[in-house]
Amino acid sequence: MNIKKSSVILMTVFSLSGIIVPTTQSLAATTEQQSSNRSSQNNPVPLALRGLKVRVHVNDNWKKLSEEARKVTAQSVLITPEQEKAKYQELIAKYDGAQIDYNIEDEADHAQARGRSFSEKFVNGGLNDFAYKKSGLADLRSYYGKTALSLKGLGATSGAAAGASAGFLGSAVGALVGMVGGTVIGGHFDEAQRDMKKWISKGSSKGGCRVTATDEFPIASLGSQKQTNIRKLK
Repeated sequence: MNIKKSSVILMTVFSLSGIIVPTTQSLAATTEQQSSNRSSQNNPVPLALRGLKVRVHVNDNWKKLSEEARKVTAQSVLITPEQEKAKYQELIAKYDGAQIDYNIEDEADHAQARGRSFSEKFVNGGLNDFAYKKSGLADLRSYYGKTALSLKGLGATSGAAAGASAGFLGSAVGALVGMVGGTVIGGHFDEAQRDMKKWISKGSSKGGCRVTATDEFPIASLGSQKQTNIRKLK
């Protein structure tokens, strides 16, 4: 994997089911809620994290991007796929920095020690995920692995239909799949899972990965666009 000196701007395709907007900025999604509403398109927890006790928070850019993407999706029957891609690319540029945070609770977590397990953020056309604690590293590794496995079933198809099919995996993943297909993004997520294993084996307390349409590499902060050496971060 080579260090990317310039980012690949993703002509990201969102679908109505691929963009999820919680009615509040922060909400808890418990296992009980998941089982009673598993098929809901308004569920902000991606498939890879369901069955866990997860608290989700989205920033204003994520909410605004989602709201505008819904409007574009509603107009999709009136415009060409190329025009649809262009509109979503404009939204990604306009709302760069859109972010969702996950706090995954486990038996080892104490109330005062809780906080973000990992965050997912659009940074200059790429998708960054970053874990903030050791348990978050394991959560993110699992998220990448389970999502990659699900993506293999979607194949190489891209476009709005693919983005819609991948929506249950999370809105950001659905966006990437809509652009380049499940096979490509699934491969990048497999690589990211392996990188997360390396972060853990180094004894790091934090770490993450960046995925673009053409590459994947480890990063040392949520907002980074540069590849880093995997090492122990405190």
